[in-house]
Order: sequence, then structure tokens, then C-alpha cells
Amino acid sequence: MAAGGVGFALANILLARVLSPREFGLLSLVIALIQIGMSFGPLGLELSINRHHLNASAALVSWAFGTSTVVAIALAVVALRFYGIPGNLTVCLAVATAAASMNSVGASFLQSRQRLTQSILLYQIHNHVLFIAALLAALLDMDAAFPPAVLIAAAYVTTAAIGLYAGSHHAPPAAARPPLGMLLKESLAGFGIGLSIQFLWQLERFVIPRTLSLEDLATFAAVATIAASPFRMMQMGARYTLLPALRNSPDRRSAGRVIRREALAVCAVAAAASVAVFVLAPFVFEKFLQGRYLVSAALIIAFVATGIVKVTHGFVTAMVQALGTTRMLARLNTLSWLCVLLGVALAYAGSKYGVTGVVVGTGAAWLVTTAVTTGYGITSLRSWRGPPDPTAASRQQSEASAEDAAY
Repeated sequence: MAAGGVGFALANILLARVLSPREFGLLSLVIALIQIGMSFGPLGLELSINRHHLNASAALVSWAFGTSTVVAIALAVVALRFYGIPGNLTVCLAVATAAASMNSVGASFLQSRQRLTQSILLYQIHNHVLFIAALLAALLDMDAAFPPAVLIAAAYVTTAAIGLYAGSHHAPPAAARPPLGMLLKESLAGFGIGLSIQFLWQLERFVIPRTLSLEDLATFAAVATIAASPFRMMQMGARYTLLPALRNSPDRRSAGRVIRREALAVCAVAAAASVAVFVLAPFVFEKFLQGRYLVSAALIIAFVATGIVKVTHGFVTAMVQALGTTRMLARLNTLSWLCVLLGVALAYAGSKYGVTGVVVGTGAAWLVTTAVTTGYGITSLRSWRGPPDPTAASRQQSEASAEDAAY
């Protein structure tokens, strides 16, 4: 996770220096849309793969490919009509979105087996490729968003194939699967939670072009590279490692030990990252970027404070996703989207104070959703009764087979 975050940060710093503010803002918008599409495409299938240790069957892969393609086409239409993104970038966006969605499904097969290094390398591939694209842009003196977008799309296509191959050819014996209807409900509930998180992460990038300008979006993206990337990696890392670890815990006491150990690690790294941001940010903007972006101390503080809240949110969300019931996931899904609506309203209201106002507005929405999710996380841990009984799992498998045949 750290390597991916460093690659993303260095890539954006280089691109902010090489590209014009408009082209850099355009590329940032394309990347944000790809991330939204990647969360939307599989419709929550990644969570069910982790909760039930599913294998890459033909039926699962076909379902994921179909939904991912539909989402990619819809997102391309939105990008073209709503944001006026050029046609060549829109094609790259559509291909990258479909491939990124399949890549996240392939990575989740590895994640469920706790092969975390391989899984994270696949999931974070765009960060490394973006760094390579930034180097090429600097060496060839390019000033266009299209070449980096092409490389990102090609990388996702490649890693999607690798992840699905690993999920189908290096799979353990298939675990018992719940009935199809229950699986779909669980996936949709988890999908809503994941998508709302992704939307909140990208909210500033969608609001700023509509309320301010692409140049302001470039300023936001440049600051986010230094002041938000470390916290994003920690939030993703906490969810990525905690979810399978809790799901594989034999009892509530073991789950509690896992939570305490991970919480101490996350707190220590978050404190170190906060100090690093305050030290490095002024140097990067004044020396390396040569004052091209005007950044206030208030904006840096807003990013750091919001980042700490986001890390906490990732931690407690993993608790709910690992230990909560399907009904609890559905309730959290609804409340998460209410918080997204709150974030949109607060971001638009804060835009009258510039980029800092937008960041503070979305940060307030993050604080509310984190408080709600923490309550659900504590409830999930207290009510958890351990892994399902093998006899019941076998019975569920028989019911699932019968339901599949009827379906």
C-alpha cells in the first residue's frame, strides 16, 4: 500500500509540474471517474468473495463482466455529456473502468485467501503505471492527458487477466456458498457501502469543476497528492488487511485481539504521516513546483484532519463488513448514502470559500459517517458468534445448488 501511495504521489507531483493546470485537472477528473466506476462495476461482489471465500467460477466472472461493461458505458456517457471530456479520453475512460472493475474482482479472490501482497499489487497497479507515465511525460515534454490515460487503461486490462487467472487456477476447494438470493442481497448491500465511500473520496473532484474551475481542481489535486494520499493508503490498507483477518478469526476474543493490534499500528502510522505532511508540503510547493499552486496553511490542516477521520472510517467499516449481518450491511448502506448527500450539500455550501471550504465541507460529512459506522462496528463485534457451523454450511451449499438449478 505504501509503495502504491508513493508512486501515486510522485506521479502527480511530476504531472503537476509538466502538464498545464487544465490538462492536469482533466487527467485528475478522469482518474476520479475510473475509481468511481471500479467501485460500481462489480456491484459488491468483492465483499461476498471475501465473506464466503468464493472461487472464480464462470458464472461469477460472467456476472461481473456484464455489470462492469454496463457501468463503463454509462460512465463514459456521463463524462462526455456532463463534463465535456474529449472523445479520445472518454474511450480510455470506458475501457479502463471495465478493466479496473474486473481487476478488483480478481484481486478480491487473492485477498480472501490472505495473499495480500499479490492482491494489493494488482489493486494498486494504476499508481505505479501513473508514475511511469509521468516519467515519460517529463522526458518527452508532453503536455496532454491522453498518453497517461492510455497507459492506465492498458495496465488495468493486463492485471484483470492476471487476477482472474490466479483466482481460477490457484484456488482452494470451493467453500460452502449461501443461497443465491442471500448472496445477491449481501453483495448489493456491500456494494452500496463501498461506492458511497469511493464517492465521498472523489467528491471534491466532482464539485470543484462545477463550482470553481479546472485550475482550482488542479490545485486541489496537487495538495491531495501530498496531504491526502498517505491517509488514503492507510484507510485502504486497514480495510484490506482487517477484513480477511477478522473473517478468519475463530472466535470473538481472537477478533478483539486482531482489532487491538491493527488499531495500534494504524494510530502510529497516522501520527507519523501527519508530521510528514506538515514538514514536506511547504518544501514541495515552494521549491519543486516553484509556486505554481497557491496553497494556504488552512488547506493543509483541513486535509490532515479529514485524513485522520478517513483512516478511522476505513477501520470501523472493515469491522462491519467482516462481522456484521446482511441486515446490518443494508442499514449502513442507507445511512452511508445519506451522508453522501450531506457531503454534496456541505461541499457546495463551502465552495464560496474556495478549495478550502469544499474540503472542510466534505470533511464534516466524513466525520458524521465515521461516527455512525463506529456504532455499527461495535455492535457487530458484540453480536458476532464466530464462523458458521460446518454442518449448516453444508446444508446451505445443498440449498444453493437447488436454487441455482431452479434459477
